[in-house]
Amino acid sequence: MGTSPEAARAMGAGALDIAGNRNTAALLMINAEGLPIRVVTGLARPTSNFALVSKPGTNFSIKDLKGKKVVGPKGTFLHQLLVAALEKEGLTEKDVQFVSMGIPKALSTILAGQADAALVASSALIKANKAGAPTIVSAEGLVQPTLIMTTTEKFAKEHPDIVARVNKVYKQALDWMNKNLEKTAEMGAKEHGISVENSKTLISRSHYFSAMTAQDVKDLEVNKKFLKENNMMRKDVDTANLILPVAFE
Repeated sequence: MGTSPEAARAMGAGALDIAGNRNTAALLMINAEGLPIRVVTGLARPTSNFALVSKPGTNFSIKDLKGKKVVGPKGTFLHQLLVAALEKEGLTEKDVQFVSMGIPKALSTILAGQADAALVASSALIKANKAGAPTIVSAEGLVQPTLIMTTTEKFAKEHPDIVARVNKVYKQALDWMNKNLEKTAEMGAKEHGISVENSKTLISRSHYFSAMTAQDVKDLEVNKKFLKENNMMRKDVDTANLILPVAFE
């Protein structure tokens, strides 16, 4: 599944049981909409891989974005990053023209000069910078993006053995990655269409992990408060129930 919304729709329809690479902001919002999704394992904490960039040939600050067009995926950590960055400068989302679109489209839009700023992540951030789109601000010090693997509450209850196996296999994969960084970087470079060196940069920025912690639970509460205050969550959720016990192991 390419995006959290796509995965959520598939899970809601019963066409997908386990989804990787979902962020905890999406986890909260999906549960608030009535679809009980649970964390199987942690994946990464790529704070410096999430950023807001300005179009090539500019050097905008956050305050310079007032009244300007900003593109990126709504309802994600990148969206949360935008709101947090604006609030820090005394602005709100209403002060910019925010247009929701996926990261690939946001990247092509900013490089074509059809937007003033774009929310991008990972290889798209590297490609944007390389093409002359400078970083305005990253998530560092603003929000804590945490990527996770999830399943539905129903599937977790009916197939705890499969959930435990998936958790175990991810840990084994992460261990292999850590022991074979050069090969991992080569595989990542091929997948994302970037150089091996840039792939290594992404790996170092990603901070891969597996076991969730008590701090992750606290971060969920902080994120929930933020999302509710900015009308990105309509209903409350009990964060204590969102992480499966196996995810802490």
